[in-house]
Amino acid sequence: VYLGYWESQRRGAQMHSPKNCLPGSGWEPLEATVMPIPVEGGRTIHVNRFLVQKSDQRELVLYWYRAQGDDVPGEVAAKAAMVKNAIIRNRTDGALLRVSAAVESSVAETSDRLVAFVQAMYPRLGDYLPD
Repeated sequence: VYLGYWESQRRGAQMHSPKNCLPGSGWEPLEATVMPIPVEGGRTIHVNRFLVQKSDQRELVLYWYRAQGDDVPGEVAAKAAMVKNAIIRNRTDGALLRVSAAVESSVAETSDRLVAFVQAMYPRLGDYLPD
């Protein structure tokens, strides 16, 4: 689990995509999709589903961004939300949320475990991240 929160974003101190940092640390991307996850309250969030491999290890990564209560999967949408909130609310804070697990049996089983974890943790995010 990784939850990175930036109280203020500016050049040199901004959220950056796992699509950039994971390959930069030796992980080879195998698949990249966006998937819906139903969460508490009848809502659905859309998260990035990123399958990577290093040597004989495979890892499944789910990640998304939160900009003052708005959950978005994409880097461009996160940046747009930050700009909008900077203008409207004079705030540039945001978070990157990432959960990952080694693929030991199957990608589908690993995905199911990660989705269940996201569904369990999602209702508690408001306790740690500002709206």
